[in-house]
Amino acid sequence: MGVLIGRLVAGGWSLVATDVTLLVTGSLWGCLGNDLSVCCRRHRSGGRRFGLIRSLSTADALTYVGHILPPELEDAYLGHLMVEPIRHVAGWGELTDAEAAALGKLINHLGRALMRSEGAEHIYSMVIGDAVPHLHIHVVPRYPDTPREFWGVRIGDWLDAPRGGVQPITATCERVRHQLESIRDR
Repeated sequence: MGVLIGRLVAGGWSLVATDVTLLVTGSLWGCLGNDLSVCCRRHRSGGRRFGLIRSLSTADALTYVGHILPPELEDAYLGHLMVEPIRHVAGWGELTDAEAAALGKLINHLGRALMRSEGAEHIYSMVIGDAVPHLHIHVVPRYPDTPREFWGVRIGDWLDAPRGGVQPITATCERVRHQLESIRDR
């Protein structure tokens, strides 16, 4: 099991960093300017300040992915991942073609990994962009038997969904990592 080594709080939620947090590293100095978003501060710190310590690949050098964790460090919707470009961009249309391709490929691979490892029947990818001025994509599994009234943006409101704190998140990340590595190796 992983050890909690960092939390990054933004908009009432945070990314949890453990020794098995999913991470695809890249140009960690890509966020420029004085008014840095919470995402940029994490990237500019080289990730160390926020516990981003495991690299799955340096091939694309453009993206990061981690698991969401509520402020109280428990009751997270398991499998709710956040994918970001390392370089600061506020939203779609500002990515380079290489960044867009890397994000798309990573999100596709994460969806496949979540289906294989967690038994997800559907994968949501959502960008809201109101709270943090750095593009970040929510990648969220929908589990079998999810009531229809919780499909889509209300998925996190389903109280009977698979949920947990640091240890279940760590286990989820490890299973997803294993699947992601097997997908990426092909």
